[in-house]
Amino acid sequence: MELLFLKEGRSVYGAEQATLTLLSALVHHTPCKASVIVREYEVSPSEFLQELESRGIPHQVCHSDRQWMRALVSTVNRTSPSAVVSVGYKSHLILAVAPTRKIPKIAILHGWVDTDLKLMLYNRLARFGLRSFRGVFRVADTIHVKHANVTTLPNAIEPERIEQALTDSDSASLLHHLPSQTPRFLFLGRLSPEKGCSELIRAFAAYRQRYPAKLICLGDGPLRHDLLSLSKTLGISDDLLMPGYCSNPIPFLAQADLLVLPSHTEGLPMCVLEAMYLRTPVAATPVGALPSLLGKNERGWLIPEPRAGAIMATLEQFTKTAPSQRLAMTEQARAYVLQNHTPEHLAQCFRNTLDQWLNGSHCEVLPDND
Repeated sequence: MELLFLKEGRSVYGAEQATLTLLSALVHHTPCKASVIVREYEVSPSEFLQELESRGIPHQVCHSDRQWMRALVSTVNRTSPSAVVSVGYKSHLILAVAPTRKIPKIAILHGWVDTDLKLMLYNRLARFGLRSFRGVFRVADTIHVKHANVTTLPNAIEPERIEQALTDSDSASLLHHLPSQTPRFLFLGRLSPEKGCSELIRAFAAYRQRYPAKLICLGDGPLRHDLLSLSKTLGISDDLLMPGYCSNPIPFLAQADLLVLPSHTEGLPMCVLEAMYLRTPVAATPVGALPSLLGKNERGWLIPEPRAGAIMATLEQFTKTAPSQRLAMTEQARAYVLQNHTPEHLAQCFRNTLDQWLNGSHCEVLPDND
C-alpha cells in the first residue's frame, strides 16, 4: 500500500506531532509506503519539514496553494497511490476540489475551532468537502462529523523520542532559576481564546492568595499581550512566566508539578499523553477525549468547566491530595498510555480501518444539517 499525505508545514505541535508519529508508525510497523506534500509558508524550512527530513520520510515542498494543488494532481497521476490523506482544514479543502476522483480520499480530523469568522468559514467548507471522501478518522469520539465511514483514531506517543527530548539542556535551563520547593503549574498550548488562558490566570491569582506557586504559560498566540497585562492587573506578574514558543516542551512537562488545560475545545492533546507518560499530574476540562483519558479522577483531575472558580477549586483539590495518592494516579496514567497509545496500536488501527474502506464499496455520505 502506498499513501500520499497532504499537510501544511508548521511548528511541531499537536496535529503536526501526531501526523509525524503516524507516518513513522506506518513506515516502521506496517508494509506501507508513505510520502507527504508539504505546504510551506516561510522561506526557511518549518520544524515539521525538518522532522520529515530527520525521519527519512519522502516529501515534496510547495510554497503556494496553486503549486500545492499542481503537485497533488501530478503526483497522483504519476504514482497512483492507494489513497490520499489530508490533515488540517486547508488540506481537506485542497483535496476536496482536486481533480483526483479515481483515488480514494481520507481525512484526519483533530477538532473544529471556530473562534473567528475565517475559521468558521474553513469549518463549513471543510465539512462540505468531506462529502466526497471515502472515510474520516477523528482523534476523539466527540468530534462531530456526519459521514458514513467514521472511525476514532487516538493519537500515540513515541517513548524513545520523549526520552531523547529530556536531555535538551536549553529547554531545561529555563527552569533552573525557579525554587524547587515551589509548586510549578504548567499551561502548554496556543495562547488563544479557546484554550481558556485568561480564566487560568484569574484562577491562579486567587490560588496565590492562599498558596505559593509559579505558573508557566508555554506557547504563543494572539492573547499574549492581553495575558501579560492581566497578570499585572492581578498582581501576579512576578509569579507568571511566559517564555513563548518552545520547540521542545518535554523538559517543562517533566519538571512541572501539574499540567493545567482549561480548554473550551480539544481533540486529544499530545501534551496530555506526554505528561501522563512522564508521570506528571494533569488537570483538564472534560472536552474531546480528555474524560476517557483521565477517567473519573482516576488518572488526573477533571476541571468541571473553563471558569476561574472551577479551575481554582481543582488547583486546590490537587494541592490537598496526598503525595502517595498523586503518585498512584500518575503511575496508573502512565500504564494507561503505554497500553492504549503506542505507535504500534496507532498503525494497526489506521491500516485495518483503511483496508476496510478501500476494499469495500463507497458509502453514501449522510446530509450535514449543522
